[in-house]
Amino acid sequence: MSDESDKNKLKRMESILQKIDIPYEYIEFNTGGGNFKPALVINGVFQEITFNVFITIKKIEGLNEWFLIRCLVYDVSKLDVKKVNEVLKLCLSLNYLIPETTFSLYENSIFIEAEMPLDIDVERFNFEIIGIELGLANFLKKMKNIGLEVSAPKFGD
Repeated sequence: MSDESDKNKLKRMESILQKIDIPYEYIEFNTGGGNFKPALVINGVFQEITFNVFITIKKIEGLNEWFLIRCLVYDVSKLDVKKVNEVLKLCLSLNYLIPETTFSLYENSIFIEAEMPLDIDVERFNFEIIGIELGLANFLKKMKNIGLEVSAPKFGD
């Protein structure tokens, strides 16, 4: 069962995406135990690489809810431990370079993400996206510096 209130909150983001002509797909992630998390998925193209971008509602105890935009940037599952450590070190260092964005790890997937208030408007949304683009540019450059090439990762591969 999915959260109806999250679906309704995502409608705000749908209207922003429609205003700026970004195609999206509505999906529901299976989070286990018969629970599903509503999300919007867009394909973001950056430097000729297509990235999966997920927009969900983030709930933080004691704080307001936010939109969470997560861009899947890399899968570390096929790397040896030494290379994984290099990639994670790179991501941690990048967390300090670009304001409003964070690199995160979920299972074997590396994401760049940004949180946005639910009342975000088109102008502020575009500003947040610039942060993600700057983070991606730095990530791609630094991955080449450690001898790794980034292709188009897909969630669940």
